[in-house]
Order: sequence, then structure tokens, then C-alpha cells
Amino acid sequence: MAETTERSGLYARFIEWLVRIGRLFPLPKGIKETLINYETVSYLFIGVCTTLVDYIVYWIVVFPLRGAFDGFAAWMVSLGVPASAVSIEMIGNVISNIIAILFAFVTNKLYVFESRTGGFGTVMKEFGIFTLGRLGGFALSQAFIFITVTKFALMGKMVSKILSSVFVLI
Repeated sequence: MAETTERSGLYARFIEWLVRIGRLFPLPKGIKETLINYETVSYLFIGVCTTLVDYIVYWIVVFPLRGAFDGFAAWMVSLGVPASAVSIEMIGNVISNIIAILFAFVTNKLYVFESRTGGFGTVMKEFGIFTLGRLGGFALSQAFIFITVTKFALMGKMVSKILSSVFVLI
């Protein structure tokens, strides 16, 4: 299936290269045309990049920056928030999700959907809708990390973060 849109730039060339590689796999013709195209491969690539951003930011907050959030956690507890709700793992998951959502919105808008809508109000409306779609997954991820790390210490922090992604995806 030939692409009808003219694309240029390093990102477009990279995605087109991935599409060519994907078309080498022996799949039934209808499935190959439906799944192995610029839009689908681009969406999957940005999804993988978003997941990496989420994991890297979480790791940075939970491990190297751990002490930087002690004061914030103490302040939240003084306001009446339960200590378990402001553990470093919970804070790290909030921060990593915020950054991943921002990254996903911008990259999907510009590279996957190639949307160039104008006006601050229009972009904020799109961002609001996009964020609402991501909040359910965020809530499930928070619950999973709370149960497996903060409350019951069932597994390591990064293992829990990775498994929470699988849990949310399913």
C-alpha cells in the first residue's frame, strides 16, 4: 500500500524505515496493510518513547532525587494526608505520569496525527480531552504501586512500576 502523504525529516524517514522492515514479516495481506503503515507504526513508536519517559522520570525521582522530596512529603502529612499516600513511590508516579502525559500529547499531536490546530483555547481543549483519557490509567497505576510497594512491600519499586504499566495496558 503506497503512502499518499509526502513526509520529510529525520522522524518521517525513521518511521518509514520501520514500516519497510515491518512489511518484511510474513503476515496475511489485509492484516499487513492495516497494521504496518506509517500512522500505526508512528503511534506505537511514540507510545514506546512515552513509556520510556515515564520509567526514566520515575527512576530519577525515586532513586537519585529521593531526599529532595522528604520536605514535601512531611508538609503533605502535616496537612492531614496519610503518610502512605505521599511515599516517594507515589510522588514519583505522579511526577512521571505528568511528564509522560505532556510528552505524549505534544509528540502525538505533532508527529503521529500531524495536527497543527491554532489558538491557545483549542490546544487546551485538546489537552484536556487527552488528559481525561489518561487519568483512568494513572489511577490504576497509582493503586497498583500503592498496594505492591507502599502498603505491602510485595516487590521492588521499578518492578512494580513496570508491572503497573502491564496491568494498565490489560
